[in-house]
Amino acid sequence: MVISNNLNPLKLPDFNGDGVTDLFLRNGNDNAIALLDNLGAVKQRSSLPTLAIDAGWTEPTLVDFDKNGKTDLLWRNGKTGENLGWLIEDGTLQKSESLPTLPPIWDYRAGDFNGDSKSDLFWHNQATGETLIWLMDGLTIAQSANLSPMSRVWESAIADFNGDSKTDILWRNTQTGENSVWIIDGVNLVKSGDLTSQPLTNQYQIIDFNGDGKTDVFWRERLTGKNVVWAWGKDAIGSDYQAIDLPRTPGDWSYQATDFNEDGKTDFFWRNPQTGDNEVWISDGAKVKVTAFKGVGSF
Repeated sequence: MVISNNLNPLKLPDFNGDGVTDLFLRNGNDNAIALLDNLGAVKQRSSLPTLAIDAGWTEPTLVDFDKNGKTDLLWRNGKTGENLGWLIEDGTLQKSESLPTLPPIWDYRAGDFNGDSKSDLFWHNQATGETLIWLMDGLTIAQSANLSPMSRVWESAIADFNGDSKTDILWRNTQTGENSVWIIDGVNLVKSGDLTSQPLTNQYQIIDFNGDGKTDVFWRERLTGKNVVWAWGKDAIGSDYQAIDLPRTPGDWSYQATDFNEDGKTDFFWRNPQTGDNEVWISDGAKVKVTAFKGVGSF
């Protein structure tokens, strides 16, 4: 997912804050961290406490609870609803603390809802529709509040539609194709609004197509091969976005959103799994430049 760094500065783990991607390793119930150098070689390996998979501990979420630019880990137990935060410093566990338990029916997203560069948590009860935000300060819940309920047929994705460095929410109805946005400031739902419905055959991804720091939405219709970007203007509500049509691609093509030239704009890599043909799309914020090339060997 290619989105603004303020929403997810930890798309890839960096446990010592040196700007180089590190590795989180899980082998059975054992956990470890490998710190890498800029050539990809392991320069330090640290063991972490064991958490049993059979007991319900699923893969952790990458977060930064203490604003030090180093990856921390949030663990959630899918059987018991327990939550566990680990503060990591230079690849080693510095502090572990249990957070309040929420039954497994609660789904969550990590974001930054008050713009303090500390990871917060957004919760959605898949049975009752309740929504809840935890503003985090380290491993302490600094503030907690309920927002408006949304039924279980709505799925959430983190975003920043107005570019204020505070996480907003995109909602999509998985039964009707309706879409909606929530603009959030801390624990306050500032405003909300409906967007144009999209068929259920449309897949979506949060991106920043024009590099302005505001969330855009990429839609792909696999049946027709249609691709379109919704690029936002000043207001995140209603029709204040521009629909940018991109080239069509056959439904069996796969893609990866990335930023090839590091200009802050989302680019795309496309691949035909049958022929091995590939295309690179470079965004200039209004359209894409397409470069096609053949695969090499089995690539």
